[in-house]
Amino acid sequence: MTVIVAARTKGNGVVMAADSQTSAGWEKIQADRTKLWTDGQYLVGAAGCVRTAQVVKHFTTWPKWRDGEDDDREAFLVKQIVPAIRRAVNDQGVL
Repeated sequence: MTVIVAARTKGNGVVMAADSQTSAGWEKIQADRTKLWTDGQYLVGAAGCVRTAQVVKHFTTWPKWRDGEDDDREAFLVKQIVPAIRRAVNDQGVL
């Protein structure tokens, strides 16, 4: 099970943390996998299939967030971020 937590800071920032254990079923696979990374404007966390996380990390073309233009964060996530991740995953043949 992956644990990823995020918290807002007083200074208008965000702090994220995650465990680093990977597993398959009940077996431990590796204890040093990074499940968080930054890419441009984004701090990204991944859980689940390691291959899918690698594809999201290395093949997603992240859309630009524009202050004043993209004020609805939920709409931006649904209309821009999710399709960008889907394109990367589909293009690389990962389900």
